[in-house]
Amino acid sequence: MSTKTNWYGNLIDFAKQKISVVFWFFICSVILLFSSDKFLKLIYLDVFVNYVGPIIGFIFIASGALLLINLFILGKNKFIRHKEIERKKKLLKELRELFEIEELTSRFKSQEDCISWSKLVAPLL
Repeated sequence: MSTKTNWYGNLIDFAKQKISVVFWFFICSVILLFSSDKFLKLIYLDVFVNYVGPIIGFIFIASGALLLINLFILGKNKFIRHKEIERKKKLLKELRELFEIEELTSRFKSQEDCISWSKLVAPLL
C-alpha cells in the first residue's frame, strides 16, 4: 500500500514541476519516438529505444498533456492578472476623479496637516 501511495505522490510532485522540466521530457520523448533508426544508431540509443519503447510513448503522452495543461493554466493566470490590473487602474482613475486628490492635498501646508485632517475625517466616512 505504501509503495502505491509513494508512486502516486511522486507522480503528483512531477506534475507540479516547473514547465521547463515537463518541456524537456516532452522534447526528449519526441526525439526518441520520431527520429530515424540511423540517427538513433549514431547516438547509440537504438537498443535503449527498443528496450523501453512503450514507456517512451507513455512519457510522450503524459508530458504532452501536462505541458498543455501547464500552458493553459499559465495563460489563464496571465489573463486574470491582466484583467485585475486593468480593473485596479480603472478604479484608481475613478477615485482620482472623484476626490480630486491633487487639489485636495495641495491645500495642506505639510504632510502632518494632511494626516491629521484624514484622521478627523475617517470616522465620518
